[in-house]
Amino acid sequence: MQESYTYELYNKVEVDIDNFSRKKFEQYKLLKPFGFILDNIDSVSEDKPFLPVFITESISDCYFATNPLREREEIKAIKTNGIKNESIMQYMGGLSQRINSYDNYMTLFGKEFISPLSSVGDRYYDYRGADTQYIGGERYLHLLFTPKREGENTFSGDCWVHHTSWGVRKITLNMSSTASINFVTCHDGFSLQDLVSFNEKHNEANGERNRDGTDVNDSWNCGAEGPTTEDAAINTLRKRQMRNMLATLILSQGVPMLQAGDEFARTQNGNNNAYCQDNETSWVDWSLCNANQDLVQFVRLLTKLRRQHAELRRETFLKGTASRTGVKDVSWLHMRGGEMSQNDWQDGNLRTLGVLFGNRNNTAHHLLFLLNAADVPVDFNVPAADAGLAWVCRFDTAREHAEIRTLSLPNHYLLVANSAALLEC
Repeated sequence: MQESYTYELYNKVEVDIDNFSRKKFEQYKLLKPFGFILDNIDSVSEDKPFLPVFITESISDCYFATNPLREREEIKAIKTNGIKNESIMQYMGGLSQRINSYDNYMTLFGKEFISPLSSVGDRYYDYRGADTQYIGGERYLHLLFTPKREGENTFSGDCWVHHTSWGVRKITLNMSSTASINFVTCHDGFSLQDLVSFNEKHNEANGERNRDGTDVNDSWNCGAEGPTTEDAAINTLRKRQMRNMLATLILSQGVPMLQAGDEFARTQNGNNNAYCQDNETSWVDWSLCNANQDLVQFVRLLTKLRRQHAELRRETFLKGTASRTGVKDVSWLHMRGGEMSQNDWQDGNLRTLGVLFGNRNNTAHHLLFLLNAADVPVDFNVPAADAGLAWVCRFDTAREHAEIRTLSLPNHYLLVANSAALLEC
């Protein structure tokens, strides 16, 4: 066994804006002074350009000895280009550190990711040999790796390794869209019921004069403070808002996290910091499961839809571009029926959006998710269904009970204020 060795290490970490459109950029006259940006566009293919916004590179000489065990790295050069914003630089600060793919875990954005070269990598990755090639007179194997499961901090990518020493010549690591957790509420903060029932926290029972817990809850009580009210309109709106948030959570790309009890409207009576409340405040009241069975059934429907449709649990990020078969993964629709324009995205008064998912795996189903956050109803112009098919509504959050029903007008759907609906054809 070799007792000491030295090697040169080149390390590069890059953060990009994916699917950057040169054509759209050139259309805006105000951006002409920034035309130099176009010189930095890169691509993995002609139809998938991307713009690097942050790059850090370093080159080092590394020395290693086994007896006695010693390791030293001498950084010869380091260079960082891109974003200069102080807050963003602080967030990305960890990216300028050395990342060693031989380590079992690598830290990025404050998270520990499991390396595909980890000693337990076979528990988390599937591997496939793609090619062999001679580089500098030495034979290298080209290996591809993908995560075994969604929701774990893993990568997809490839690497070139020496056929006998298994030394890595080059490795590319791509974060998965499922490497993040989506949630509306968690143990720290309001429950879902409290999020629609309180404008302010109510932590008096904690004995700290209501000074503990965050004051920023992004909540709205819908017109009355507290979980109980005799106003039927407020109660109806609160249930609708809970269904809205549950739908956007469970149907979002990535891994959804649902706080225990939110599926049947559990309340902590406005306490958003119940760490010291080992009592009814923090306990889960399972009797609410029967009292709010309509909400439970709605969550069951959402999870069923997520399982049924691969479009709702992709392993790659949505790009809004056409695939080789000419099908877009997603189209963002204006309520008038066409795709959103740049001016539409910049319209601060627009509160309505349609999300049309392209079909996958040659399935006949199309999904259209309609959202209306405005306080007025909206008549949404729905795209024409394929020949011989019709749009049906799988759920509408304005209705207490979901039922499958065909649209009364083939190309129109009325979204009431503060509601969402899922159409399928």
